[in-house]
Amino acid sequence: MQTYKIEIKGTTPYFFSQPMKTAKVPKTDKQKQEYALKQVYVNDDDILYFPARQIKGAMISGAQMAKLKIERSVKRTTDLFKTNYLMITPEEIIFEPKRGIDDVLLVEDFIRIAGIWTFFAYIESDWTAQFNLIFSDIFEPTFIKEALENSGFLCGIGGRRPYNGTFEILNFENVPL
Repeated sequence: MQTYKIEIKGTTPYFFSQPMKTAKVPKTDKQKQEYALKQVYVNDDDILYFPARQIKGAMISGAQMAKLKIERSVKRTTDLFKTNYLMITPEEIIFEPKRGIDDVLLVEDFIRIAGIWTFFAYIESDWTAQFNLIFSDIFEPTFIKEALENSGFLCGIGGRRPYNGTFEILNFENVPL
């Protein structure tokens, strides 16, 4: 197994995954903050984060879109990504600089057919994040880096993708065991 310390930088805003749908439009800042709180990932220290599974999911989608393959096929590659041949730690990846619920912005969208308002919580594109990628020796580091680059450019993480949540790699550094 190989371990790499990764740092990524957001190139577009990060939208939290779950929009809130309501027939009643929140008017006050307090109501809007309550809606935002129901959508965001906040840890016990009231710091915003995103789950590591979003990186793994983006790498799977990015590999499919870019038709990356090892051995026989793209499907084989994505199947290996889904297993423990590729792991990401920690489970909760903290946004840098550290942010709290007060840093969350809200955008609203009206769905005419259903007659409801949808609210999406997001943070601006000036975010970075650090995590560890642990992967099997069946993968070359250049292959993993290419898969991560494709996922950042083609897929992104979070909600309202692929136009939001895109990122670029700032650091891809081997961590000796």
